[in-house]
Amino acid sequence: MTRLAIVYNQPLAAGHARYDSSADVLVQVEAVAASLVNLGHTPVRIPFTLDLAAFLKAVQRAQTELVFNLCESVDEDPQLGGHPAAVLELRGLPYTGSRPLALMLSTDKLLSKRVLMASGIDTPNCLVYDGTAPFAGQGLTFPVLVKPRFEDASIGIDQESVFVDPGRLSASIQDIYRQ
Repeated sequence: MTRLAIVYNQPLAAGHARYDSSADVLVQVEAVAASLVNLGHTPVRIPFTLDLAAFLKAVQRAQTELVFNLCESVDEDPQLGGHPAAVLELRGLPYTGSRPLALMLSTDKLLSKRVLMASGIDTPNCLVYDGTAPFAGQGLTFPVLVKPRFEDASIGIDQESVFVDPGRLSASIQDIYRQ
């Protein structure tokens, strides 16, 4: 039986306001583990946190041939989502998924947009709000979609993220920024 590691971001503690979205990774871990067992492999679950020494010890103890990288963040910071792949790569461990640079680029919506535009791919106009200046919706054509710069997939985006009225957005922007 081949031992295969499943590396994942450690979810928030149960009871935390964002526990449900954070713990979704555990559903994915169990689905991958079940599939590996069905294929005759032995899955080894290893959480990735900022405690790099503990992670490296766990990986070494596991003695696996391949790592399924399910990390989307580290300690709930999506900007660190590419770091687990970088650590695996530096250690010479084969892993599934994208390389660190691709993960970092795809997590930063503004940087992704700039790469697309530099490649000649049209994208809608955007504005990055830094929380310091009054917001007047300058340069934007409404309706607009307000989303976090550093989040994976659709995290932080729902029906309330669509604004058709510049005044409503102007009144809401500080609260959105603080979230």
